[in-house]
Amino acid sequence: MKKILLSGVILMSSFSVLAASDACETYFSEMNALVTQLSESDATKAQADMLKQQLDQAKTQMETLPAESKTAACQQGVDALAQMKSAMGMQ
Repeated sequence: MKKILLSGVILMSSFSVLAASDACETYFSEMNALVTQLSESDATKAQADMLKQQLDQAKTQMETLPAESKTAACQQGVDALAQMKSAMGMQ
C-alpha cells in the first residue's frame, strides 16, 4: 500500500520541480525529509532510493517549464504529499 501511495505522489508531482516559490521549497523540503525518514528503515530503504531517483528525474525533466507551471505543479505535489502522509498516519 505504501509503495502505491509513494508512486502516486511521484507521478502526481512529477511536474513539481525547481522554481523560486514557497510551494516548491515546501515540496522539495518535505520530499527530502520523507526520503530521509524512509531511508532509516531497512524495510523501506529500497523504496526511498527509488523515490529519490524519481524525484531527481522529475527535477531534470521539468527545468524548462515556465515559473507559473512549476509553482502550480509544486502546489499539487504538496497537496498530494499531505494526502499520502495522512493516509499513512504520518505527520
